[in-house]
Amino acid sequence: MKILLLPGLDGTGHLFSPLVQHLPKQNCQIIPLPTSGDQSFDHQFQHLKDHLPTDDFILLAESFSGPTAAMLAANPPENLKGIIFVATFLTTPNRFLIKAAMTVPVPKLLNLPGARTFLKYGFLRQNEDGTDEVLLHQTLKILDPTLIHKRLIALTQIPKFDFLCPIPALYLRATHDTIVPGNKQAVFRQHFPNLTTKPLQTTHLILQTKPKQCALIIKEFMRELVGPAGLEPATRPL
Repeated sequence: MKILLLPGLDGTGHLFSPLVQHLPKQNCQIIPLPTSGDQSFDHQFQHLKDHLPTDDFILLAESFSGPTAAMLAANPPENLKGIIFVATFLTTPNRFLIKAAMTVPVPKLLNLPGARTFLKYGFLRQNEDGTDEVLLHQTLKILDPTLIHKRLIALTQIPKFDFLCPIPALYLRATHDTIVPGNKQAVFRQHFPNLTTKPLQTTHLILQTKPKQCALIIKEFMRELVGPAGLEPATRPL
């Protein structure tokens, strides 16, 4: 079974690399966010629909991509078998931080005094052989400030949701998340009655600081859906 991975605000998918190392690589498909258009969630949703597979899949949505995944869940395709939400939200998260991020373009953030220390403490604290500072800094440096600004605007314009989705769902919550308040996960229970929550002792970058632990949780979620065979590579050598 495929695992589709939707990245957070950076949109590149580069920060998934520590997690993918601990999952069946043949089954993982990263869908980078669109690099053109208004970056609204309607635009993100259309981009996702254009990249959906024809066989069964699980959708993993990290941070910024949570609302996009919810839009798909509101009218799910038959081959969507499960959804994993990671440190994400269905309503606007920390407005103060959004406003601050709009003030300083993300790629230039690294040039500010104390910025690298802030990033390490705020995002890579309690790191367990996952993303190092180099990968995070390299990813931030290549981001397009215009794209990031448009996505930040989108965060203030998240659509209101009115649906009930029976598909099994998993929510990975960071206990030390300064980006997404802890009460944001409660909204998911209003829409996903078959939701399981897994708290992890880490910061917002859950998949990057605890890739092994997250991979184990994801594999267990897949086993519950399809059994051990679902963890095998999608294609095998003849």
